[in-house]
Amino acid sequence: MDLEKIPRTLDTRDLHLRPSNPTDAAGMFAMLSDPESMKYWSDKPIKDLDAAVEVLNKDLESDIGSCPIDDDVGEILRKVIAADGIILSSPVHNGFITGLMTVFFERMAWRLCRPTGRIMTFRGAPESRSKKARALATIVSAGSMPTKLGEKYCNDGTPFMKQNGCLILNADWVGSVYAGGEFSKKLQGDDWQRAYFFKELSEQQIKQAHDLGLKMAEKINADSLRPLHPFGRLGPFLDTVTGWFIRE
Repeated sequence: MDLEKIPRTLDTRDLHLRPSNPTDAAGMFAMLSDPESMKYWSDKPIKDLDAAVEVLNKDLESDIGSCPIDDDVGEILRKVIAADGIILSSPVHNGFITGLMTVFFERMAWRLCRPTGRIMTFRGAPESRSKKARALATIVSAGSMPTKLGEKYCNDGTPFMKQNGCLILNADWVGSVYAGGEFSKKLQGDDWQRAYFFKELSEQQIKQAHDLGLKMAEKINADSLRPLHPFGRLGPFLDTVTGWFIRE
């Protein structure tokens, strides 16, 4: 990657923001060698300038960016990067995904992406560090919301995971399953107050998940993955057209 050819800078009165480059090694060393600065970092202070160069190159070229939070997310992301297909799943919370899944997207975004992308005229957009194409599917599970009603009125989570997941993971979209409320009996009157006690996983839902997995495997094996742009299949064309009007 030739960083000198990437015109992504932001200048204000108090800030000059640009991509990292090899000349930053001295500044990186000053920060990463200071025990106070590294007090809450995931690594120990470095001891020489060569180590700063190594850290800088690793961050620029690695498929996974660094993070000061030392937990198991790094291990999860390494498995994500190695995978050919990924299924993201979440319970439905207020028509959306859970807070935990939302945080995972936030953690995933800038560790698996660099701010070097362009979407139409917007620069500094997330661009996947890894160029490997993957397959992506999603499954969301609702509480007592019936499937047909929930898919239409209580399903903001699926389009969010589709758009952002494909962008972050450099993924092609395979499909989704909305597992709404299926019950062991027809609910009437006060039964709805105890709906969770009658909820069950239906044969149809199991089949939908099975078929989704088969579809993903077929697409991977056919080597026909095409990462999905946030604006769909027309996205790359729109990027090209708008690029004609951008002054470097």
